[in-house]
Amino acid sequence: MMKSLKVLTMAAAVAAVPCARAADLVKVDVPFKFVVAGQQLPSGVYMFEPSENGRMVQVYARNYRHLAVAVSVPERGRMEQPGLVFHKHGDRHFLKAISTGNGLGVSLPTTQAEKTAEAAQGDGREVAIGRP
Repeated sequence: MMKSLKVLTMAAAVAAVPCARAADLVKVDVPFKFVVAGQQLPSGVYMFEPSENGRMVQVYARNYRHLAVAVSVPERGRMEQPGLVFHKHGDRHFLKAISTGNGLGVSLPTTQAEKTAEAAQGDGREVAIGRP
């Protein structure tokens, strides 16, 4: 009896992990092309999934095709609702932060491409968008 209770408890814990991870998946319709992890992506619906430790973010297209992995830093208090924050320099948008909601999220470091765009265009502005 005790052995089957342990197995049942472990099975429930394993089954709960995908549900918890699904809560971290942020799906957003980005209305402009943007740069993440050195790649320029067209406008469209994307899914952003921070790793459990917040040190990486995986980017997927609407059809769940894996597009990029970006290095990130865990962050608290960024945005209360799920969404994205971009820095805009000229006509280029650079992904800077992803919020999974409840004040949790990740920030992405400034890339060389963003530094170059900032030098050419001057200081940018912050653009925040939420879920579709």
